[in-house]
Amino acid sequence: MLPACVGLVPFGLVCGVGAAAAGATIWGALGMSAIIFSGAAQIIAAQLLAVGAPIAVIVLTCFVAGLRFLMYSAAIAPYLRPLPPRWQQALAFLLTDQAFAAAIRRFDAGADPRAGGLHFLGAGFALLRAPHAARHLVGRGALICTGRSGGGLRHTGTGGLQAVVRLAFHGSCSISKA
Repeated sequence: MLPACVGLVPFGLVCGVGAAAAGATIWGALGMSAIIFSGAAQIIAAQLLAVGAPIAVIVLTCFVAGLRFLMYSAAIAPYLRPLPPRWQQALAFLLTDQAFAAAIRRFDAGADPRAGGLHFLGAGFALLRAPHAARHLVGRGALICTGRSGGGLRHTGTGGLQAVVRLAFHGSCSISKA
C-alpha cells in the first residue's frame, strides 16, 4: 500500500491548502479531515464553504459524491460475511477506493476471509493516515506562510489548486517552513 499512500500525499496537500484557502483554521482543517473521510468530499465541502453555500447543500452534495461507496459495499459484502460483526463494522469505516481495490483483489485471489480482512484492515489504516498527515503539514505551512496563527490563506480566486500553486511558487514562502 506504500505506492498508494505516497500517491495520496499530494491529494492531502490539495485538501489542506483548499481548506486554508476557504478560511479554515488549522484546527478547522484537521477537524474536517477527521469528520469527512473522502478526499473528494473534503474538496467539495471546502469549495462550497468558501462561497457561502448553506450547510444542507454541502451535506447533500457530499452525500451524492459518496454514493459510490454503496456499490463498493455491495461488492465486498459477500467476502466479509464470514467475519464477526465487529470486524465488518471496522472495515466498513476504512472503505476507500484504494482499500477496496486492494481488498477485492486479495479476496478474489482466494484468500481466506480472516487473511483478506487483515489485508483490508492494514490497507485501510495506512490509507487513513497518509492524507491526514499531509493535510496537517500543509495546514501548518499555510498558516506560517500567511503569518497568521489562526487563519488560513487569503482566498486566491477559484480555490484549492491556485492556493497550492501560490504556496509552492510564492517567493517568500516554501513548504520547508512547516
